[in-house]
Amino acid sequence: MMKRTICLCLCALLAVLPVCGCGYRGDARAEIENELESARAENEAKAEAKTENEPKPEAGMPEQPGALVESDTEEWEGAVPTPPEKVDLDPPKTDWDHILSSEYNIYDNKLYYNLQAYKTIPSPSGVGNNTSGIVMHAYTDLATLESAYLCPDPLCAHDDLNVCFYIDKGSSSPFVIADNRTVYMSRMDYRGDGGRVWKADLTNNTVRAVYTPMDHDLPGLDGPDNGVLYIYDSLKYTDEESRTTKRIEYMIGLSVDTDKMLFKRELPEDCRIHLIRNGKIWYSTTRELIRCDPDFGNPETLYVFKGTGGISAWYYDEYRDEFWFLVIKQGYQSGKVMRILSDGTVEEVIPSSKKLIYFQLTNSKIYYSVYDPIKLGEHPFDPNGTVDVSGGKIYAAEREDPLGEARLVYDTRGEMFLCLPGVNTYAVFDDQLFFRPIQLVDDYDFITKKTYKVLSIAHDLTMYRIDLTTGEEEEFRFE
Repeated sequence: MMKRTICLCLCALLAVLPVCGCGYRGDARAEIENELESARAENEAKAEAKTENEPKPEAGMPEQPGALVESDTEEWEGAVPTPPEKVDLDPPKTDWDHILSSEYNIYDNKLYYNLQAYKTIPSPSGVGNNTSGIVMHAYTDLATLESAYLCPDPLCAHDDLNVCFYIDKGSSSPFVIADNRTVYMSRMDYRGDGGRVWKADLTNNTVRAVYTPMDHDLPGLDGPDNGVLYIYDSLKYTDEESRTTKRIEYMIGLSVDTDKMLFKRELPEDCRIHLIRNGKIWYSTTRELIRCDPDFGNPETLYVFKGTGGISAWYYDEYRDEFWFLVIKQGYQSGKVMRILSDGTVEEVIPSSKKLIYFQLTNSKIYYSVYDPIKLGEHPFDPNGTVDVSGGKIYAAEREDPLGEARLVYDTRGEMFLCLPGVNTYAVFDDQLFFRPIQLVDDYDFITKKTYKVLSIAHDLTMYRIDLTTGEEEEFRFE
């Protein structure tokens, strides 16, 4: 069985946490605006110095565009389609409508995710069996709370990599939902070599390869947006002067209608793409958050980081055209929530003094965890030892009054762990808490010849759901 329901005697935890508010100071706003103006001037100077739209390969780098398979679409079709005029969206019908996130994948009121289990399955070579982590794509309907595998074949045993295209080795097999019948998956080709991008038709239960990467690595996926599937690929080459191996990162655009390659562009240096929506790309470097066109033209600096800060979680409210993000510094003890309004105004929503380590935005609330460490044991390579950074607590505040009174909505009481530094594992939809299990496991150190306790994502990647009102718990497992 895929789903097992366990009723727990958990009471709803609604203790009130007082949170001190503070206004957004005028001097802080002026400081941000000055930094933005400086960064924008620098970007404009770079743009003026650039003489061609398409980047040229560096010396020693081979010219090798990504190859499309099972079609004659190697020739590029042209430029990215012109972004459509902004369409007024219907008001949100749920608390998560029109909220796009780095932390979860929702389409048509379904929450999509990967499940993982260690299984003994036939070897792709056909000789013997292998035992390894196998991933299954799955989803939960947020209206009915029913869960299912993404594989549409009711007779499939989901135990053969050569037969079921909805399973893969590892734990990071990316996939994106184009519509209710079309899914793009990045997975290994166990009947050939390397990874590929596959297009699955859930209605007809057909799968075909549409892109082969340049270097046999597993490509990343984004979108689709405005009829374009975005593929992240890379190419290693040996620099002739330094005799060192380097890697060039690319973004490839694929038409969802024709499966033809629309473009291939080199990504800006130190580029981390967060969001592609409505013909705009939001990405960050170690220094700033930038919004630009799909060809990386017209860059607009929106926020400048200080020190070692960077974006952890982000949310885009498409209905209000607001971008919310958590800026967190090394050590995970000074996170703050920022908001960029539709007119480009930058606001500090929750200051760093609150020490947020994770947050989730909905249409009415902000759920978050703060740095509230509980030491679980010693560790030779960390002076702080093994620490539960969140203390196992989740708070909720009103979105319109984030510094007002907050309430404690869940406390694991040390029985489960919700967050690791840089790894966020929970989301709340209405009164339903979804989270990934983090386990306290033994870690043997060969230098000290001692065993220590460490926190780690569970090998069996399971999705848990807890009703915060009734305490009912469900476990969605790949079996």
